[in-house]
Amino acid sequence: DVAVQLHVHSTRRTCWSVSNGQIDLAIIGGEVPSELQETLEISSYAEDELALILAPSHPLAAQRTIHKEDLYELQFIALDSQSTIRKVIDQVLTRCGIETNRLKVEMELNSIEAIKNAVQANLGAAFVSISAIEKELQINLLHRAYVEGVSIQRTLSVIVNPNRYRSKAAEAFRTQILPAFTTQGKVGLTPPTDIGIDLNAAAQGSDRESSVSLD
Repeated sequence: DVAVQLHVHSTRRTCWSVSNGQIDLAIIGGEVPSELQETLEISSYAEDELALILAPSHPLAAQRTIHKEDLYELQFIALDSQSTIRKVIDQVLTRCGIETNRLKVEMELNSIEAIKNAVQANLGAAFVSISAIEKELQINLLHRAYVEGVSIQRTLSVIVNPNRYRSKAAEAFRTQILPAFTTQGKVGLTPPTDIGIDLNAAAQGSDRESSVSLD
């Protein structure tokens, strides 16, 4: 049998946990710290798209495409400024010519679910992973707004430490389970940020529990 634990950590901490052998592998959406890039084996996993969401009753929801200038009039709900996804969004918006310091972040919440609920209540707009809102879009609880000239993509990567022992369970997870969560290179089920996995089969006599760290 294999036991699994879930943890929430920063990308940096997750990378160091893989490097130190505390977890066997990780899925990350941020950049591996420069001091670990030669230590860890990094491979592309999937592409994730981030979308702007509004409440269906929001005035801009009647428009399929909105202008960049409209973003400065919105009240935003976001994750903490130190989160990986928040940083990715800011970087991409800046590349698209959007002044992120002009965006009005009125509320910071600690989970994607909380952000979705707040947007549904028309408390503001938010950028979230498209795969995290598929159900809400289908039943019209949320509206996806397209911003002219803005497409927010991020690459998710799998990292392992090739110099550390990995159990058969961890290898099976990497080669058989992870591919099931992507479709043609797109993410089917996306965590709020990153995932680190430590899988040790109890049948092999390991004295460590298996764990999955979510970041």
